[in-house]
Amino acid sequence: MAFGFTQFKNFCILALLYAGKPNWRALDLTGVKGKSAPTQAVVYRDLHEDAVFDGWTGEPASDCNSGALSGLTCSAGRSPRARTHQKSRFGSRGKPSGSSKQLKIRYHGLVASNDWTHARDAFEQAVKWFMRSVREGEGRWEEPALGEWSVRDLVGHTSRAMLTVEAYLGTPASEAEVNSAVEYFRRVLASSGDSAAIAQRGRDAGAALGEHPARAVAEISERVLARLHTQSGDALLTTPAGGMRLVDYLPTRTFELTVHTCDRAVALGVPLDVPGLSAGETLEVIGGLALRANLAGPLLLAATGRRPLPAGYTVL
Repeated sequence: MAFGFTQFKNFCILALLYAGKPNWRALDLTGVKGKSAPTQAVVYRDLHEDAVFDGWTGEPASDCNSGALSGLTCSAGRSPRARTHQKSRFGSRGKPSGSSKQLKIRYHGLVASNDWTHARDAFEQAVKWFMRSVREGEGRWEEPALGEWSVRDLVGHTSRAMLTVEAYLGTPASEAEVNSAVEYFRRVLASSGDSAAIAQRGRDAGAALGEHPARAVAEISERVLARLHTQSGDALLTTPAGGMRLVDYLPTRTFELTVHTCDRAVALGVPLDVPGLSAGETLEVIGGLALRANLAGPLLLAATGRRPLPAGYTVL
């Protein structure tokens, strides 16, 4: 759908909101918060040069796949091109900038608050569901749970989904090299160690919870959630896959918490009452991994009751 209203005062707002990830920094300049400046679609180059764009359509573009420009490109199918900021009303084109390089969106400062709130809330729901599961499993620590793991081992392994957030926030990255949960898993799975080593780390994590695993996990969750509420989604952290923004990394932890709490529910014979936000975020990651591995077809057929999944099917 083309935006055929470049002379309208609200063009900037509509164009930015269309992407689903508004650039609040840009919207601040449009008068949304009471400012009287002329409405302009302002974004930032890597050198923080002001730039104004016009002629947007709803066609996707590979070079506009982040932040407020997600899903947008110029009319006639061209990549967005920066023009020098003109102190005039939106609609006047201004002079083309001296450089014709394509726009590069900086990561820092471009995370819309609703994106970060959603990621954090989905993670928090997953943590609280995991905590309920841990309490329900009191006294059953040595029962089998998943593969060669006991209930205690699985709790220890799952608690690492919180501990890694805390640890990686303590090692800031200089830039974001990995931009999504799907890309994170793709890189980590390609370099993962042998299964015996992974199983041993789970047992070690379970043993580290001590005599009172439920109490230890409660302390970890309270500490990590409190720290998250002091962070911005733009925070850069170092992960095994490379530098990531916190808003992009956190869904990988929600995924781990949600899937392994499902494992515990099955082992303990309790209902699979997955919280809504956590389920949605996890299913989004699963769908992305299936697409990346060209495995979406079997998943779609199974999810709609056409046929069961092939033996051994996994997106991991």
